[in-house]
Amino acid sequence: MTPYFFKLAQENENLYKKELLKYGVEQKLAASAAKILASEKPNELLSSEELRVLTEACEQWSTQYLCLNRGIEKNRRLRKDFWS
Repeated sequence: MTPYFFKLAQENENLYKKELLKYGVEQKLAASAAKILASEKPNELLSSEELRVLTEACEQWSTQYLCLNRGIEKNRRLRKDFWS
């Protein structure tokens, strides 16, 4: 593994972990999922455990992401109606 590729993989892992943690995924689960995502392995090569970790992390992330962003969108519409 070249130093450049290793650095890029580390940066990607940190970005994935930061995004997962931002939306409430547990720290240990976020770290595991980020490592798997940064590895960029095709789905066919992932073990059943890796798939389980990714599924669980993504479900937690998407639930929180949708809740927060629906609230933001609702506030934008209310603000727009108020100033119209």
